[in-house]
Amino acid sequence: MSQPTLSQRLAGLSSAEEFFQELEVPFEPKVLNSRRLHVLQRYHDLLAEPPCGAPDDRERHRAALAQAYAELSGIEPREAKLFKVFKQPKTPAGRGFVGLSTLTK
Repeated sequence: MSQPTLSQRLAGLSSAEEFFQELEVPFEPKVLNSRRLHVLQRYHDLLAEPPCGAPDDRERHRAALAQAYAELSGIEPREAKLFKVFKQPKTPAGRGFVGLSTLTK
């Protein structure tokens, strides 16, 4: 049986913290907690730019996530209007949910 691709492994993660740990990108939990959607959307945008490596290249994913975190770690969440508004299904708690699999495609 073949090993799952990086994108498949990333899509299977359940939290932003696991995402950062998998790609070995250091983060401050307090910063990530308040800006995770902004950071992950920026990461997604950076991956959409012309690739400098294979689509499943771990270093490309790592560099995009590190750059997104660096760009947004000092910005207040209300000031960062960098992500699109998605119509997402609601969770049982009534909150909108954007799965990590959406951001890694």
